[in-house]
Amino acid sequence: MKRGFNNQKGFAVSGILYPLFIIFVGILIGLMGTYVNRKILFDNMKRDVLSEVNYGKNILEGGMLLYYKGTEEPIAVDGVLKIPDMSGNGNHGEMVNFQSNMRNEGGKITFDGINNYVKAPNVLNGRSTFTIELLYLPKKQGTTQYYFGIAPNQFGLSTSNASTHLFYYNNATNISIANAGHGINQLTYVAYVIDGTTLTSYLDGNQVSTSTLSGGLNLSGEALGLGGTGTGTDLAEMDCFSFRIYNYALNEDEIYHNYRIDYNELTSST
Repeated sequence: MKRGFNNQKGFAVSGILYPLFIIFVGILIGLMGTYVNRKILFDNMKRDVLSEVNYGKNILEGGMLLYYKGTEEPIAVDGVLKIPDMSGNGNHGEMVNFQSNMRNEGGKITFDGINNYVKAPNVLNGRSTFTIELLYLPKKQGTTQYYFGIAPNQFGLSTSNASTHLFYYNNATNISIANAGHGINQLTYVAYVIDGTTLTSYLDGNQVSTSTLSGGLNLSGEALGLGGTGTGTDLAEMDCFSFRIYNYALNEDEIYHNYRIDYNELTSST
């Protein structure tokens, strides 16, 4: 009887442990599934997360060549009105035909499309890899204008309708980029990444197109213009909130990161 009793106890214990073991395995599989799903979700939302964690609190600073920010007030350098270079490189931009007592009200530089533009040092000359970012509000259409450029039809971003952009990179050679902007009076962030012979275009942090540059770049010239060319032609009517140039090719996550920071800073202050 005692032996039989022990067998019954063994069966009873195993009868309890078996379903517990099944439950444990089920929980373990569920946790592993949750982990995998969360990882996939994180990867899919990586760009959004980058703008929320500590990494994403500031504009990327490494490799920056120049940075004009609309919230910074003009400064006088040797009697010349200039927009300060926030990159720390001293590449201040001469504010041509702006009023001497102007203030960047509303966190923007206002270009009238008539005679004012910013004449910046040509930090692009001799480079084959760089990134240009611009956050702006276009205000004019129907005429050719450059949001930035070195010389007409040589290098810069040209448009006549604020939606389709012509990116000039050599003499009379350009790439037409459809849906590169939102149109008149709509806040727009664009980024152009040149890496050797490849041009990648972004709108509001999202990639628009990738193109091949045939024949190389022509970046020669004394000045780079913002709100026009470096020679002061084809002037744009726009509000500019930020303009940055990096000495390397920003990747997609970095582009989206900067866009989110720019956009959040602007909308949170209005």
